[in-house]
Amino acid sequence: MNYTIGELSKIMNVSIHTLRYYDNEGLLPFVQRKPNGQRIFTHRDLIFLNTIECLKSRSEERRV
Repeated sequence: MNYTIGELSKIMNVSIHTLRYYDNEGLLPFVQRKPNGQRIFTHRDLIFLNTIECLKSRSEERRV
């Protein structure tokens, strides 16, 4: 299944800005794009993003 950036943002409860940031920083290396430049996220990207968010939350817990 493919997702738009807006759909993935809602599913993962992260902002569109965050998803663009992750992509631009190379944290989502497998994201494909349509000819018009629109990002196409797959289920694999969703799992990868979930891993990133999990690691991020663990890192925030350790700082407290």
